[in-house]
Amino acid sequence: MMNFKLIKLNLKKNKNYDHLLRVAVNNKMISISLRKRPIPKSNFNLKLIDYNRVDAASKNLKYKKILKILSKLDVTKFDIALYKKNKILETGTSNLLFIKNNKIFSPNKDCYKGSTIKFFSKKAKIKFTNIFIKYINNYDEILVIGSGRGIVSVSSIENNLWQRKSLKVFNKLSKIYKSEIKKN
Repeated sequence: MMNFKLIKLNLKKNKNYDHLLRVAVNNKMISISLRKRPIPKSNFNLKLIDYNRVDAASKNLKYKKILKILSKLDVTKFDIALYKKNKILETGTSNLLFIKNNKIFSPNKDCYKGSTIKFFSKKAKIKFTNIFIKYINNYDEILVIGSGRGIVSVSSIENNLWQRKSLKVFNKLSKIYKSEIKKN
């Protein structure tokens, strides 16, 4: 079991944190970082980037290119939507949900399925399938979901003509998510 002494030394006991704690371990070192959680704005947008994460199905630290792109953006207003061969995969930080006629879809390949999408797949029916850029305008809502972001409704996609048409499923899933957080 990992020694939590380093974490305890860097956290104040009387402070209420709304931060992101990242612990990464490999055979040479332990990396620990604590950073303030960015609060997404209501006018949140995606920027399409032609890139596929290295070994996307596994959680790994090979994301220098993604971090370089994100460092140039205001992450309270933007995230990047990664795509390859005209299929949308995930964002630079989270998973994506696409809503059409109140049905929820999410990319099925070449993306890491995080704990938040696993949580929602137990609470709502999600069809995992290919999401093609050319059909993006068929969707009423696009949601970014992840442990660092929570659940965020996308207003529009930069470089594309898609605009949000509804908040119906966002409101429903947001209520479920907030209820779960209050329990814990």
